[in-house]
Amino acid sequence: MTPLSKAQIQKQLARRHEHICKKAKELDRIQLQA
Repeated sequence: MTPLSKAQIQKQLARRHEHICKKAKELDRIQLQA
């Protein structure tokens, strides 16, 4: 595995993690309002 592809994978994972965190926060907000 080249360092470049490793960095790309880490970037993708970070983006996915961010996306999951945003979704979780939205779900928390919806549950609090319910």
